[in-house]
Amino acid sequence: MTDHNLSWLQRLSASGVRVLLIGLLAALLTSGAWLYLARNDGKRFVPATVVAAGQTYRLGTASFGLDRLYVTETVDGWPPVNQATYVAAELRADLTGLAVDQSCLFFLQAGEYSFASVPSYASLEPPLSDRCESGATGTIRVSFEVPSRLLDKVDGLILIIDEPVLMAGRIS
Repeated sequence: MTDHNLSWLQRLSASGVRVLLIGLLAALLTSGAWLYLARNDGKRFVPATVVAAGQTYRLGTASFGLDRLYVTETVDGWPPVNQATYVAAELRADLTGLAVDQSCLFFLQAGEYSFASVPSYASLEPPLSDRCESGATGTIRVSFEVPSRLLDKVDGLILIIDEPVLMAGRIS
């Protein structure tokens, strides 16, 4: 029996079931894809060589040491967003041996999460700097906006010049 031999009501219900099944399949695929993508929850782990707390990392004749990690109420006069906290990191740096074309990236590692420093979260107070400048020496301070629930998971500061290095440390 072909569709032409069925009454219009029977043809409608037969095609309606097909449309319903196709719609249900599309909804399931969309939901599954959304759940798969959302499960990551922003986790970004940067594998890195670990430098023990209090130790100095040397790259050629340049050196870096993590002085401290601490919570700060505001950065550049701005409070953090709801349910977040600012964490600042201060490093002592001797960049006299850093090549002119080399630059640094900073990330805060908190468990399976890492947070990039944002250039506007920089210190306005001399002699603190927020970047690596070849030939400079002194303190570098960078800040990160971190979900408050992850403060107890902060493992240290990741410094990337040639390769990632985790400078271990806890919030004091």
